[in-house]
Amino acid sequence: MDKIWLKSYPDYVPAELPDAPFRSVRELFEQAFENWPDRPAYSNMGTTLTYSELDEKSMRFACYLQQTLGLTRGERVAIMLPNILQYPVAMCGAFRAGLVVVNVNPLWIDVQVPLTQAKKLALEQDAWITFPFDDDSQPANGRIIHISTVADAASDTLRVRVEVPNVSGRPAGERVTVRFSRTGLGG
Repeated sequence: MDKIWLKSYPDYVPAELPDAPFRSVRELFEQAFENWPDRPAYSNMGTTLTYSELDEKSMRFACYLQQTLGLTRGERVAIMLPNILQYPVAMCGAFRAGLVVVNVNPLWIDVQVPLTQAKKLALEQDAWITFPFDDDSQPANGRIIHISTVADAASDTLRVRVEVPNVSGRPAGERVTVRFSRTGLGG
């Protein structure tokens, strides 16, 4: 095959990439566990986790996923954690168990919005979130981070993802009301 696109590459870009030194993220971590057991792997909130500690904790979590929960290679596991030390333990453990990691952000809210309203929305646009049974009458301010390009034909809606800071530590999954203008309802 004639690779005509190579003519447009700058001189410093190689035509062929070398083989990756690791076949997977799991293999990358396994080598780090072996080569640098006493080095810091992650630090957060004044606590440091070494590669050795990550090795032990993630292996225990991998065993739990396989032996207690009965998950098998290729199955998906959702991880909903903020940026704390438990996240790399869960991620490495899932990889070591042969699972597929699906990250779920606890600061995201997905809302089905009628097409007529969704067409008027834009990325980075403000959104206001009201929590049920909230003593504070002020809604939380968020922003639109994703608008689906495929409509749900049955409901004539688009999925809109809003990111909202959770400064009050409210539980994830709580039912909320989202508004995209100070007066218009969103869902």
